[in-house]
Amino acid sequence: MIVDSEVLKTRLREAFGSDSQETVGKKLNMSQGNISKLLSGSQQPTMDTIYSIAKIYGVSVDWLLGLSNKKSITHYSTETTYASAIKTLLDLKNNGARLAYNEMTRKVAFESNDALLAALMKKALGLKGMDYESYKNWIANKLPLFEDKRLIWDEMWKLRNVYELVREAETETEWLKTYEVAAQEDEKFQDSNEPDVNIFSGG
Repeated sequence: MIVDSEVLKTRLREAFGSDSQETVGKKLNMSQGNISKLLSGSQQPTMDTIYSIAKIYGVSVDWLLGLSNKKSITHYSTETTYASAIKTLLDLKNNGARLAYNEMTRKVAFESNDALLAALMKKALGLKGMDYESYKNWIANKLPLFEDKRLIWDEMWKLRNVYELVREAETETEWLKTYEVAAQEDEKFQDSNEPDVNIFSGG
């Protein structure tokens, strides 16, 4: 991942606030010397260090890396409302997912081609089934990487160049790269399908 070192240094200083380098080191279980290197830009933090900083100082990973201007970390509620659930499902439907209600069984059926959605759900359910602490840690520290990533139209995930990337991706960083390619394809598609407007037509 390419990170703007100047942005990272600035945001690390802002995140640490009035804490001394020694205090930051103790909180992160690092030496004062290593903290000094991070703040000077002579040493790049590992992703594990970034996640630790985000968790301890209550800031988002995307904000630290300069990928978002939203500083605060997302807190996931265990009390999802029916209204928020319906809005989420309808958002997915508007982006190409199949959503239907069966009168006979009184069940809602949902199907999507969104490979990123599937990968993240597989990861979440896998962790939850094996180790609940790891699941909670992933929800708190890694899922926020996708916080400001808008839903992409379902059909974009079927494109050959996107599909090939999806098949190879296994980590959050690789999924983010795949998302960027799919988002670019989606943007090109949206641009090519905008209706032409003739300002001289009088319409």
